[in-house]
Amino acid sequence: MMTRRFWLRCLERILVLCPSQQQRPRLGHLSLKVEFPLSVSSTEAQYEIQSGFVSRPTHANTSWDSAKFEVSGHKWAHLGEPNFGVGLLSKSKYGFSAKHNCLTLSLLRSTKAPDGNADMDDHVIEYAVYPHDGPLYASRIVQHAINFNHPLLHHSTPHDKITPRHKPTINPARLINKTSLRVSSEEVIVQAIKKGEDGKGLVVRLYEPYGNTVSKVSLSHDLLRQAFSINAVERESSKTVMPTNGNEVGPLKFRPF
Repeated sequence: MMTRRFWLRCLERILVLCPSQQQRPRLGHLSLKVEFPLSVSSTEAQYEIQSGFVSRPTHANTSWDSAKFEVSGHKWAHLGEPNFGVGLLSKSKYGFSAKHNCLTLSLLRSTKAPDGNADMDDHVIEYAVYPHDGPLYASRIVQHAINFNHPLLHHSTPHDKITPRHKPTINPARLINKTSLRVSSEEVIVQAIKKGEDGKGLVVRLYEPYGNTVSKVSLSHDLLRQAFSINAVERESSKTVMPTNGNEVGPLKFRPF
């Protein structure tokens, strides 16, 4: 079964695979891929990694290029020219490849080692195609991929089920505004908000995803009183006091990865 829908300039496809008990023994050692031939000419494709991306050739001019027939990517792959491009967004599938003008996503592999029953069950596979204008750094593909993998969830409660004890005493819009973390630049991504390993305060991880220099970025929160810059493993010796202005931290500068 296949479902298609459009959202936020993306074409999303939901593929449901339900092999019968008779078909499953014959599915071993088979690979299922989906390909997208595009009107794009580029010698390199980009694949997301943690806090950035890597570029790999779309040709096989050398034996080294031939060995890169598939690339491990997180949430997206991209093929583009200077003034436009196309992204392939994936949810829980990480094998991408690009050959000339064709973007490919590996859906199933059905290997027999170390698990003899790999990919033998039912599957719901979601992926999307995202065309855009302009270069990669102006495409907002990272934001779209995050929204695709982590959609906003909502829950509604019938009005007659709300007791006086549960009725809000503050306007929800004001509550969200007071408790939300705000970043001044859309070029910077909030990767995580977590409790510090020492149990003190919150750790906010930010990164610039396109390999650009971004300056004069500020971070604000109504409950912010003091901020430190620390390294990736949160060592106490790496703490550096950051300049604050009331409930705002900055300016921050991000360098290319």
